[in-house]
Amino acid sequence: MKRRQFLHVTMESLVAGAALPLLFDHRSALADGKAAGSSAAGAATGPHGAASAAGSVGAGSSAGVTPLLAVAHGPDPAAITRAAIEALGGMTRFVTRGQKVLVKPNIGWDRRPEQAATTNPEVVAEIIRLCLQAGAASVLVMDNTCNDPRRCYLHSGIADAARAAGAQVDFFDEDRVRKMDTRGERIKQWEVHPAVTEADVRINVPIAKHHGLSGVTLGMKNWLGSVGGPRNRLHQEIEHSLVDLAAFFASRTRSSPPTTWWRQRRAACCCSGTRPPSSRT
Repeated sequence: MKRRQFLHVTMESLVAGAALPLLFDHRSALADGKAAGSSAAGAATGPHGAASAAGSVGAGSSAGVTPLLAVAHGPDPAAITRAAIEALGGMTRFVTRGQKVLVKPNIGWDRRPEQAATTNPEVVAEIIRLCLQAGAASVLVMDNTCNDPRRCYLHSGIADAARAAGAQVDFFDEDRVRKMDTRGERIKQWEVHPAVTEADVRINVPIAKHHGLSGVTLGMKNWLGSVGGPRNRLHQEIEHSLVDLAAFFASRTRSSPPTTWWRQRRAACCCSGTRPPSSRT
């Protein structure tokens, strides 16, 4: 399958569901195409939301099923975020004690949460709390915004919510970016913030919304907020640029023994961030 076809199929699959999924990239099941089938992986319910998970049967899964996707719906963004992650096996499946975690929401625009242009701050705060409960040494929240960063961080509600949940919140400093070898088909090198690549775990928390070029903004598009430089150039042949960046960040894991390598993964969360008439992630 060609890259352009892959993007089209992926986007169509994601927007076709009744509820937007919360996705975690589980490398151990996807590596070398070893997934052998699919099966329901369980469900989590609560007073404010419910979630069900589906996964692929892969070698190395103790229960024979590795959940890859969870769908959650309900009136409370934090509750359905928690329910979806619990349906996937809990945050300890992705974060272990002592790790540094980067949470990458979409804070790109000077908009308030009810305008649904940025990630829901309640979703971001719940992910931070779950990371810290799982034993994360630190959680950093950061984005390279399009509008004025001070206004974006404030009016989105994400800065206040993240700090209240226990995270460090930093502005994206262009002076700190370093040119790195991305080794993509189109993007060979690019200016990347080292805080992103130095994290043990990267959790990508976009908001799903329409985009003029890619059709819809989801996890791969959200990585543009982790790089500096002339980002307008990334919109040229955007289908290649997005794949190159996503592959680069997925490959950036810290050195670790083989027994713990699988925990050093990138987590991608697709969250709608809207509440009325019913919130869904």
